[in-house]
Amino acid sequence: MKHNRELREKRDQKLWKNVSEPYRLESLLHSLSKIELDDIRKSLELKGISNLKKAELIQELVVAIPSHFRRILSTIDQERYGLFKKIVSHSGKIQVPRNVSIEQIKALMDWGIIFPIRLEGKPGLTVPIELVKQFFALDEQELHQMIDRNTEWIRLSQGLLYYYGIVHTSALVDMASELLRQEIDFKEFSDVLTSASDYYQQMGYSLYGFVDKRVYNVEKTFEEIEKRSSIGYYPFTKQQLLKAGKPGYVEKTREMKRLIQFLQQYYHL
Repeated sequence: MKHNRELREKRDQKLWKNVSEPYRLESLLHSLSKIELDDIRKSLELKGISNLKKAELIQELVVAIPSHFRRILSTIDQERYGLFKKIVSHSGKIQVPRNVSIEQIKALMDWGIIFPIRLEGKPGLTVPIELVKQFFALDEQELHQMIDRNTEWIRLSQGLLYYYGIVHTSALVDMASELLRQEIDFKEFSDVLTSASDYYQQMGYSLYGFVDKRVYNVEKTFEEIEKRSSIGYYPFTKQQLLKAGKPGYVEKTREMKRLIQFLQQYYHL
């Protein structure tokens, strides 16, 4: 355990790059390893450039990231937008907020829109100058509408998976569409959920569809669901699902309350 923790801490220390201002996209990309650059290439689904050397790949990404910037923003929710805007409004750099995890930073780094740096010797985050300029040129009202939509999609989906465990992507789209009473584009919905799964790590994607992170044996759970295909999903309300979709949510059932009371009565907690 101690050895694993030390390895993890050593790995995390490598995340913070020493980069001189101004924080331009090309210099920030140069600070990354080839593996980290490949992660960005995969996130942007860039084809035919996997065999490029580091310098050549950087030149491709310098062009690709700004051209994909609007599409990337169209998949994020209110939390990630709030973090991005906070960095932009502080001259493109801030010290890492306490509520932002290493995993969340890596998820944003994989899109090439936020980079981890050393800021006055402390862990910091920056947005490249090119993207800051592009951000201010976007239609704010249109962007806000997409971000509000994405936030609702993510919360509903996380809520559905909290209760159901596994739901096929097409069924998840149908459920969300019915609850919101609107047509939902399958590809847009999938892109938004995939991006959220990397950031929140509350759900993941499998051969059987989207899965809640608490599901231990995905295949076995799916088999049990299939055995009962004649039984419909429990009809939760939209508000119940939005509540259950919040990170760290635990339903306070009567049984749960009795267990907590028992523990408090008989144990020093």
